[in-house]
Amino acid sequence: MHILGLALICFWFGFAESCQKVCAHNFKPMCGHDGKCFTEAVNACQMRNINCVRIAKRKPVFKKLHLGACQRYFTICKMLPED
Repeated sequence: MHILGLALICFWFGFAESCQKVCAHNFKPMCGHDGKCFTEAVNACQMRNINCVRIAKRKPVFKKLHLGACQRYFTICKMLPED
């Protein structure tokens, strides 16, 4: 029992430290801007996950520009695996 409890605690703290928080499946798109280009997220939770990774990699975060999709003429950031 103690080993299972310890394993659950370790899992919880490891998950809490992760940038990939579990997000609801609500579709409320938002457009964000980092000063150079734009990105779209399915919802605010996904935008927080994206920004968490960018902070860890010392890249500029996306600030909410507006709710809804980004305009077609905006320069969309290429989200590479290292982003």
